Amino acid sequence: MKQGMSSADVAAVVSELQWLKGARIEKAYQHSPTEIRLRLHHKEKGSLDLIIEAGRRFHLTKYPKPSPKFPSNFAMFLRKHIGGGRISAIRQHDFDRIILIDVETWAEGERKTLTLVAELLPKGNIVLLDEDRCILLPLKTVEFSARALKRGKRYEFPPPRPSPLGIDEATLKEVLKASKKDVVRALATQLNLGGIFAEEVCLRAGIEKNTNAASLSDEQVKTLHAVIVQLFSPLLRNELKPHVVLAAMKGEKYEAVLPFELRVYENNRKIPFESFNEALDEFFTVATVETVRGELEGLKSEKLEKYQRILGEQERALKELEAGEAACIEKAEALYTHYADVEAVLAAGASATANVKTDRKARRAEITLNGFALELELGEFFDTFLKGGLTPPQVHKVVQRSAQRYYEEAKTLRRKKEGVKKAILEVRAKMERLEEELEQELLKTKAAELYPQRRVKRRERWFERYRWFRTSDGFLCVGGRDATTNEELVKRHMENDDLFFHTETPGAPVVLLKTEGRPVPERSLHEAAQFAAAYSSLWKHGFAEADCYSVAATQVSKTPESGEYIKKGSFIVRGRRRYFKVPLRLAVGIEINEETWLVAGPPQAVKRHAKYLVEIVPGDCEKAELAKKISEIFMEKASAVEKRLMRKIAAPGEIAKVLPPGDSRIMFAETKEEEG
Repeated sequence: MKQGMSSADVAAVVSELQWLKGARIEKAYQHSPTEIRLRLHHKEKGSLDLIIEAGRRFHLTKYPKPSPKFPSNFAMFLRKHIGGGRISAIRQHDFDRIILIDVETWAEGERKTLTLVAELLPKGNIVLLDEDRCILLPLKTVEFSARALKRGKRYEFPPPRPSPLGIDEATLKEVLKASKKDVVRALATQLNLGGIFAEEVCLRAGIEKNTNAASLSDEQVKTLHAVIVQLFSPLLRNELKPHVVLAAMKGEKYEAVLPFELRVYENNRKIPFESFNEALDEFFTVATVETVRGELEGLKSEKLEKYQRILGEQERALKELEAGEAACIEKAEALYTHYADVEAVLAAGASATANVKTDRKARRAEITLNGFALELELGEFFDTFLKGGLTPPQVHKVVQRSAQRYYEEAKTLRRKKEGVKKAILEVRAKMERLEEELEQELLKTKAAELYPQRRVKRRERWFERYRWFRTSDGFLCVGGRDATTNEELVKRHMENDDLFFHTETPGAPVVLLKTEGRPVPERSLHEAAQFAAAYSSLWKHGFAEADCYSVAATQVSKTPESGEYIKKGSFIVRGRRRYFKVPLRLAVGIEINEETWLVAGPPQAVKRHAKYLVEIVPGDCEKAELAKKISEIFMEKASAVEKRLMRKIAAPGEIAKVLPPGDSRIMFAETKEEEG
């Protein structure tokens, strides 16, 4: 998988992002030792997030990471010096992986232009320069053989290399003849092409990439030069075809992101994008996900390994305790089972008995009997045993005392065993929790991987304040929720090109079909009429179909005839009306596209856009109960990844908001299969 941007990538994205000039820098954040994010505000595009990762990438992102709780020193320095400033230029240094962002700032009534340098080279850096090109602060202080990136030092670019965009044939020949590398490495490093583009040049030129660069003939050099000119012509003509390349034989894994097509990937599947910036955002979002997945898997293995080691030690200890407990009980019982033999030993005394060991300090004697090594608690009878034998009452007392000690020891081992069992359960519970926690983290990254452009909507669109859906032909249809929103919809959002839909039934919503001046197919007209009728009082009265009329927006007025009065949410409609007879039937669906939506509308329209839908008609199930059932259907059908996207918008409370008035019943539920 491609790890960073090439010089050609930088040229493409810099050319594409020229419209950022004039954008204001609001804040700076640092997410890692190499990555910063600039929050921008553009007068037309609104808030934007620019990612700069030293040594790797530079692009706008739709997926900003959560802001750190505490800003870093570098982020605070950027906020102080360029916060509030406006971008006056974005440019690439030569054809290198270096981007310069000029920022106009105002301090104490004086205008200055500071430059933020983003180095995407290996061991890259991010550096803020003053007007004299002196370093105000680098992200990392480093020294190279040819330059030093230190505070107060003058900023120097890396040693220059020939640019493939303007190189002539003679210069190319000099570069290759002086090289000690093979041709692909010479092109990649000394012409700043990067590996992928160097391989492409060799492929198009028909030259084996492992050929020694210095051994190339004049004709081969000429061919290489012609190929280089032709390869990068899309950059010069601004004729980009941005896309992400999928890896061959690896399912949907991403291989590379490119500003134009290359022959080296002609047999790979590709995902096209409207802009190269969007392609970069898509690619590096997934690349970051893959990295996080690998880190989480490694962390999971490391922690589980630790717990498994602890668990193994505990299970071994448990077996030892169980064996010790069993041995103690067995020895205690052996004292009584072989009482006569024990009595004979004790009655004979130490001097007359073979295989007897005595411990004066513990005042014990150990005898081996029928395979058992038994310890006898002699106590006050120890000296008597050494000098001679014990009487029967003394023997009985010693056996009782010895057996009791074994039972006590078994009891102690049993308590320890229970403690170890409890510890084992706790470790196993921790392992399960760890599995669940890491699975949730992996699920988050999996969601980003499978749906890199699909997210729950962040900002409410104006039409979300109302009821809405998109027709089968893509027209936006918006309806009021009550008298207030009916009034608001007509006053604020109705335009002359719109079509106005309503029923004769009191309490029906105002519905606007936003035509944007385009001709509307019959299908969309019927869908808008069906939408308007479904949210009228006819639904709660259980009708199967209803009449709805349509007029042009110019036929609708709030001005009554002289002497008449119209209440809030009502309108005067003048002129000819067109009537539609439509079925009372709705579908509630979940769209998972560029954004994730909960939408309700005519079944044929919802089915066209939604992945999951439930069709309803007037019935006998209360709204709250129906919303709960629909939510359960959605969550049951959704994959684990999609559940994360749908959890909020498919909640019963949210579904209840889009249901029509009155009771309903479910006709059927449907899931649209993904294409491909």
